Amino acid sequence: MMRRTRIVITLLALVLVGALSACSGLPATSPVQARASIAPEQAPVVNVRPPGPARGASARDIVRGFLRANAYATDDYSVARQFLTGGASATWDPKTELSINTGERDFVDSMTDAQTVSVTARQTALLDGDGRLRDTAAPQTRTGSFTMRRVDGQWRIGALPKDFGAWISEDDFDVSYTAQRVYYAVPATKTLVADVRWFPLGGLTTALARAVLRPPPAYLAPIVTAQMPPGHCCGWMPSRWTPRPVWRRLI
Repeated sequence: MMRRTRIVITLLALVLVGALSACSGLPATSPVQARASIAPEQAPVVNVRPPGPARGASARDIVRGFLRANAYATDDYSVARQFLTGGASATWDPKTELSINTGERDFVDSMTDAQTVSVTARQTALLDGDGRLRDTAAPQTRTGSFTMRRVDGQWRIGALPKDFGAWISEDDFDVSYTAQRVYYAVPATKTLVADVRWFPLGGLTTALARAVLRPPPAYLAPIVTAQMPPGHCCGWMPSRWTPRPVWRRLI
C-alpha cells in the first residue's frame, strides 16, 4: 500500500514539473495587437424626414408642419421650404439663428386674423449662425406671427416673423445636432485652442469646412491666428503643436 502511494505521489510530481516547464516557455513580451473595443458602439443617429404640406391643410396646420420641419436641416431645409411661398423661401435664412424650445407640445398657436397665425414657444437656448450655443437662465417666452397666403388654393406662409431663423425642440436638437471642436493656433505657446461649436448632422462635413475657413471669434482673436494660412488647404494643423482643449460655452 505504501509503495503504491509513493508511485502516485511521484507521478503527480512529474506532472507538476512538466506543467511548470511548459509555463516557463511562455514569452514575457509580445507585440501590441488590435482587438475589438469593449465599449459599446453608439447606434447611428437617424434624422427622419418629416412630411411636406398636406393638401387642404388649414393655415394653422401649415405653420405647425413648417415648425416641425425646422428640425430637418438637410438640403437647406428643403422640406420646411415647401410650406412657404416662393417669395418667403427666397428671403428666409434659417442659418442666422436657431431657437431651441422646450417642445412642440408647448407651442400655442392661434389665428390672430383671417390670414395671420400667431405661435408662442418657450425658448431655453439659442444657437447663433456660427454654431455657438447660449443657454438662457430660465425658459423665455417667444412669439412669432406668420402671414398666410393662398397658392393655387392651398395655404402657404407668405411672410415670416421678423428676424426668424428656425425653431427646434430640445429633443430634436439632441438627435439632429452634434458638438465639434474647431481648433485655432496660439503662436506664442505653439498650442491649439479648441472652440466648441454645434452643427447639424446633415451636411456636417460642409459645415465644418466653412467653420475652418472663417476668421477666429472675437473672444479668441487677441491670442490666436486663423486655422488656414495662405497656400494651405482644409484641415491644416501645424506640426509639433499640442492641442489644448478648451470648452467655450456662452452664458
